[in-house]
Amino acid sequence: MRGFAVYNRRRVKPGPRARFKWLYGGVMRQTRHKELCEASLNRHGELELLLDNISVHLWCLTAPDTYGAANKAHAAFLGVSPNLLRRKKIDRLLAPEEASVCVKNAELAFAQKTPLRTEEQMTGAAGKKRFFSVERVYSPGAGGAGRVICSATDITERRLAEELLERRRRLGCSVYPVRESKSLSGRSRTPNAPSGGGYRDLSSRQAPL
Repeated sequence: MRGFAVYNRRRVKPGPRARFKWLYGGVMRQTRHKELCEASLNRHGELELLLDNISVHLWCLTAPDTYGAANKAHAAFLGVSPNLLRRKKIDRLLAPEEASVCVKNAELAFAQKTPLRTEEQMTGAAGKKRFFSVERVYSPGAGGAGRVICSATDITERRLAEELLERRRRLGCSVYPVRESKSLSGRSRTPNAPSGGGYRDLSSRQAPL
């Protein structure tokens, strides 16, 4: 036909050498793919082993009030399995006031997209109240679906010590040095002070008769 070019193509069968190269290449690709999968699984297993054997609580939030994942330390504190923690609502696991604080801080982390550090109280499954230093870091995801990665360190002992010192300060149970020197009024020694100087407890002070 005029205006058309007709080509007569012959299909040439590959020779033995070409077939061997094709088969060898397929085997090598499958072997390489298997090695990459095994290496990825090994790295994932090592990372999971590391995260599940530290005392620091780690978890991520897919929404301000929804868990995405957590390590064993945080899941054990809440009394659930890490696998069952996915898509759980925070108010189902914490007391109302504690959950409200957690959600509010998570909303700030999602909105500001900058690291946020706070100190919060959480009550575990055993009913024990603990204080944590919590850091929340926003992590952007594909399609704008970001997450907030949270880490928490137990600071209960430090907070209890600070509260004890504050109570002592308010009750006036501190001690101060009393110098054995003559005052401007001519008295040779502060009343109730020990003869050799030293410290006097304010709580032992007697009211004047």
